[in-house]
Amino acid sequence: GRAAAGLAALVALLAIAVAAAAFVGNGSSGQRASDDLPAETAGLTASSAAPATTAAPATTATSTTGTATTDTSTTDTTATTTGTVPADTTTPTTPADTAAEIQAKRHARALRIRRERAARERAAAANSTVTVRVDASVRPTFLCVDDGAGRQLFGGTLTGKQTFKGQRVRLNIGLASTRITVNGNPVRLDGSPAGLDVTRKGGARALPLGKRPCG
Repeated sequence: GRAAAGLAALVALLAIAVAAAAFVGNGSSGQRASDDLPAETAGLTASSAAPATTAAPATTATSTTGTATTDTSTTDTTATTTGTVPADTTTPTTPADTAAEIQAKRHARALRIRRERAARERAAAANSTVTVRVDASVRPTFLCVDDGAGRQLFGGTLTGKQTFKGQRVRLNIGLASTRITVNGNPVRLDGSPAGLDVTRKGGARALPLGKRPCG
């Protein structure tokens, strides 16, 4: 009985020795230092190693900067193109158009000059001419009228009304009952017969015998 118990104890001891030898062999062949550390320390080591794998965001930032540069270049190109559009769309004036415009301006200027000249002539004529109206409606009268330069305007018996215009009007009137107006203003006759010399500046002046028209 004792021999059997001693044999069993020896076998157990050998088994423990073999297990210990196997454990020591595994530790010396490939055991890592981190395997001996607690779980919390191992987690910290993994977190500290994480920044080594964050190169991707830096690449993305570089790519974004490159895109921004490309966009700025496109914007500059668009601005340059837009600045040149007015020059491209401007229609140049052809020599034919220029000649037509010059001709039109000359025609308009000549027309304006003619109109201004005509207006001045009318104003001068209005300032230099007189209008004499003779009314013999009440009683017919002898009447002789000239322009002061030898051209007779009327000669004979007046039975109604007559109007004379000119720079100068000379009259020989038979009866004082005849009504005379110069530019709308009545003129009184001194007697029968009567003579008048009418001008714009001098008005109506009496003409003596021998100087009257048809006298």
